[in-house]
Amino acid sequence: MPNRNITTEMWNDPKIVDEFEALDIYLFQYLLTSPHTYLCGIMKCSLRTISLECKLELDEIRNRIDEKLLNFDEEIKMLAQVVYNEARGVKGTHHKAAVMWCVLNRVDSETEFHNSIKEVVTHPNAFAWYSSTRVQKEFVELAKDVVTRWLLEKEGIEEVGRVLPVDYYFFHGANGYNHFRKTYTSKEYWDWSLESPYPD
Repeated sequence: MPNRNITTEMWNDPKIVDEFEALDIYLFQYLLTSPHTYLCGIMKCSLRTISLECKLELDEIRNRIDEKLLNFDEEIKMLAQVVYNEARGVKGTHHKAAVMWCVLNRVDSETEFHNSIKEVVTHPNAFAWYSSTRVQKEFVELAKDVVTRWLLEKEGIEEVGRVLPVDYYFFHGANGYNHFRKTYTSKEYWDWSLESPYPD
């Protein structure tokens, strides 16, 4: 059984102390200590495995996701506005979803980016977000779908339907499509080899 060092600094984090409920803390501790978790934080186990090991009902875990989704209402709208500006004319739902995953990749990054959707999309010259942009229903629904998949991934679920790998942070538009890359100066672009969860 491998050893793992865990800092106690988490108990000084206001988000955990003030916002997490008992079940949130329990699941967080599970994710920190589970043998299914690798150093990069990725878990290779099913929702049923988490349910069995934590002695929680599957519906209880799913309900946690639904509750957390309510906290992202404003940011879901912001993601929809970003896609309206960055990709509304791009063919393919997975291409539009990739823009949202690019934002979420920056949120999850532990390097130079911000740690919330709002901070990432409003950072100067990062994404085409404007408060006056119309909020289109189809993009709101897509944003809800992508954020739900993202939250499931954070709960340790694998193969949630991610369409862009975690280390792609940049893109630019050319010839009617957005082209995603890992670094700002990279000339190597994502090849769309992940299976899309969307029918088109």
